[in-house]
Amino acid sequence: MLNELLVLSVLLNQECTIYKIRKIINKYFFVFCRPSFGSICPTLDKLLENKYVKVKKSMSPGGQKSSLYSITTGGKKYFAALMREELPQNPPAAEQLANVKIMLLSQLAKPQKLQVLSILKDYYQSRLLDFENFSQELKDNEKTELKNIGTGFIKYNIDSISEKLNWVEFQELSQLD
Repeated sequence: MLNELLVLSVLLNQECTIYKIRKIINKYFFVFCRPSFGSICPTLDKLLENKYVKVKKSMSPGGQKSSLYSITTGGKKYFAALMREELPQNPPAAEQLANVKIMLLSQLAKPQKLQVLSILKDYYQSRLLDFENFSQELKDNEKTELKNIGTGFIKYNIDSISEKLNWVEFQELSQLD
């Protein structure tokens, strides 16, 4: 899902070769992921098979084959649907995808953006509750085998998630104006 989202987001803005797709993804999303050609190629094949992208093949002036990919109307709808999908249960994957979705919010129309913000809000509220419960459990059991666990880092995560939640709530409010 992540690679599909990234590839489609690039193609929403311009037609690209696979090399340019990878270059743009690495330029703007490198802090979250760095997909290889080995993961972008199957993603493009799947998107082509489902008619979410199309390809125009040609010969470059140097005589090399070139493939230029573009998004279809169905691909634009699929991009919006991917953005509105719930986040996975796996915390690292969910956090990675949440960050990418936040960066791509501007690609959506207002109603879709509100749906994504609602999903992100639910996610951050759930993560905040998880960390608060974990912090309380550590306090309640400070004489257990986990007494030396990094409670400062747990507090940092609570503060960080609270900030993200505040940002999402602010974005929601700004969309209602």
